[in-house]
Amino acid sequence: MRCPNNQYHDCGSANPPTCFNADEVSLPDYESCTEGCFCPDGLLKEGDKCIKKEQCGCYHENSYIPTGERVILSDCSAEIECEGLNQTTSNPVECGVHEECRSDDGVTACYCEDGYVDVNGTCEDDTCVGVVCAENMECQNGTCVCINGFHGECGICVDIDECETLQHDCHGRGQKCVNVPGSYRCDCLPGYTRDGSKCKGINHLIKY
Repeated sequence: MRCPNNQYHDCGSANPPTCFNADEVSLPDYESCTEGCFCPDGLLKEGDKCIKKEQCGCYHENSYIPTGERVILSDCSAEIECEGLNQTTSNPVECGVHEECRSDDGVTACYCEDGYVDVNGTCEDDTCVGVVCAENMECQNGTCVCINGFHGECGICVDIDECETLQHDCHGRGQKCVNVPGSYRCDCLPGYTRDGSKCKGINHLIKY
């Protein structure tokens, strides 16, 4: 039998102390002598390492997390980080665009959906890898197309003027449409001021 860090012993306790049972096992139990990998007295076994009790990790949902390591819950709703001695912190997790929660080789995480590959932390259409598009364009299914708010003219993508084409919702009283690249915004006319999502006449807001 090969053991890491000279942990081999031909006669060790059948119930060696670990981070799981450190509070239950006070003295080595040699009633059932067994061959195996054991830690020196005063240290606890954590995987293939021997650590001090104060270095023990955390227990979460019947699993053990070493100090300083993180695991993602099976539904990818949160990431649990072990700070040591059974103290954990939880941080919310949200899978990104074209990502799905699944377990790969026993590791749960947000992975790219089928048909997409990870490129610098972003899931991209695998048919678009290596495709370079011009300004205001994006690759879809291997082809460069105009992004939202733009349309093609003579091989280039130009801004759609939503105000001129009436593709806007600035129809409230005192509002006017202002075109911006790729979109628009609703501004208040002179004599009006913003009040939430609406524009109200300045005179109506004066209290006498």
